[in-house]
Amino acid sequence: MEIPINAQVECIDGVCGRIECMLVNPVVDKVAYLVVKEVEIESPLSEYIVPIGLVKVANTDTIKLCCTKAELVEMDPLLQVEIRMTYLEVYTGAPLAVVRRKLAGRQ
Repeated sequence: MEIPINAQVECIDGVCGRIECMLVNPVVDKVAYLVVKEVEIESPLSEYIVPIGLVKVANTDTIKLCCTKAELVEMDPLLQVEIRMTYLEVYTGAPLAVVRRKLAGRQ
């Protein structure tokens, strides 16, 4: 299943947001969660962590979830923490790694 960043996300009861990024399980190198950002709300807590198992259909521009908008907003919000490292000796195995698409010209 290919899931494009910025694809529209639809819940059972209508459009609920866009794919902001994905959380990858580095042990098996597969997407474990999607981060869905509500498009109508500009808040730091408007990004929700959605298990990949809730994806019913995925195509090039739309992801359909098998949950309602009310169920989406009850999911865990994404709390972003940025850590910059100058040298990484060994990856010791945090269960998830955040994969973000870099926008041209932005850091």
